Amino acid sequence: MLGAYLQKALLCGAQLHEANLSGARLHGANLDGARLHGANLEMTHLHWAFLREAELHRTRLFLARLYGVALEGAQLYKANLAGAQLHAATLGAARLHQATLMGAELRGTTLLRMQALKVDFGKTPPQGARSEYEYWSSGIEFEKHMRKQVAKESDLSQVFFAGGLSQEDVYSAGKGLPDDEARELREELEGHIDQPTSFQLPTDSMAITGAYTAEEAEQWIAEYEKAMSEVPEESDS
Repeated sequence: MLGAYLQKALLCGAQLHEANLSGARLHGANLDGARLHGANLEMTHLHWAFLREAELHRTRLFLARLYGVALEGAQLYKANLAGAQLHAATLGAARLHQATLMGAELRGTTLLRMQALKVDFGKTPPQGARSEYEYWSSGIEFEKHMRKQVAKESDLSQVFFAGGLSQEDVYSAGKGLPDDEARELREELEGHIDQPTSFQLPTDSMAITGAYTAEEAEQWIAEYEKAMSEVPEESDS
């Protein structure tokens, strides 16, 4: 499904392990509860998509565009989000342990109760993060959401990057992973059990966490409208 047009697709609970969705257009798609272990979503367009409670272990989201995407409760262990753009996304209670966020943009993003232990933010942004793919990006709800978040700073006040785990947290972290990977992840996280919680973004992080402008929002809305206009009309027959 490389480069597939899957706008508004209903894929709730879909089993998409190792699927190749690189460059796919999933604007407005519903992937709630989907399992995408090891899937390739590099440069995928997921504007206003739903991935709540989705399992994205080892999923490749390099340079993905996730404007307004809902990732509440999603599990992104070891996911690669290098260069990903999560503007106005919601990551409440998402788990990004051992994920890669080098050069990721988290502007206007809701991160309430997100867990991000052992995250690699990188010291240099990925090469070509603005030139390797076309920009697309809006529906009425997407438009409202993006405009509402203009100039809103990312709130990192309840995102913890170290400590703050219980033994139960560590055990549940490995669920859904192959045994060897679950064991490795749990060993990595054990050092955080009963340790003081740190809410400080790593000092060497290259993550972009500020606000975005009204001009940028209008550009992304126009791009989304263009993409959605390409969705075939549903037949009455």
